Amino acid sequence: MIYLVQNLVDGITVGAVYVLIALSITMVFGLTGIVNFAVGDLLMVAAFVVYTLVQHGVSFYLATVIAIIAMAILGLILERFAFRWTLTKPENGFVVSLGLILILEAAAVLIWGTTSRSVPTPLAGAIHAGQIVIGTSNLAVLGTVVVVTVVFLTWLSRARDGRALRAASENREAAQLMGIPTVRLTMIVFVLATALVGLAGALVTTYSTVQPFMGADFLLIAFVIAILGGMGNVLGTLIGGI
Repeated sequence: MIYLVQNLVDGITVGAVYVLIALSITMVFGLTGIVNFAVGDLLMVAAFVVYTLVQHGVSFYLATVIAIIAMAILGLILERFAFRWTLTKPENGFVVSLGLILILEAAAVLIWGTTSRSVPTPLAGAIHAGQIVIGTSNLAVLGTVVVVTVVFLTWLSRARDGRALRAASENREAAQLMGIPTVRLTMIVFVLATALVGLAGALVTTYSTVQPFMGADFLLIAFVIAILGGMGNVLGTLIGGI
């Protein structure tokens, strides 16, 4: 029973990080119909950005913020110059994302090599509940994901753009006829999706090593979560991740 509870505690923490990745997948698919297979490698890039900054003396927290901003900018660039031209034929977006995987992995190998790297744990120590050990960093990761998820869901249900996004994900053509700027919403979705992956990449470094081919494992599990919850279903993705 102790081992079961310990694994549940650790699993919920890891599952929370996977929620961020799966949210990125389901958001993009829900609005555009594009299945972005490059999400795992975008996470890898974010993790390497954090690793590099920490190695140069930047604090982990500042490195995380920089990685999120960098990934949001990358998402904007990818949407504008790569994925925007595939919206009428989402299957072409699938091809673009596969090509992006090869580019990102090759670039990572050239810049950082193939050796696994690790980032020093930003929060040492643990809380002991009997024989159950809860790492301080695990609590920080879980707390961060909870806060981000609550803010995101609040924006999605209350903000004007959030409501417009939900409408467009239900029926993109009808939303356009009602005057909803779907092109701008698509840009917002890509920026938010890659920013979430940037945060996930930073959080992953607290419990995992970083290497250029790590994206495949995260991609596979994130897709299982997104499909389990229902592609395009944000609430289902949250439940599926946990």
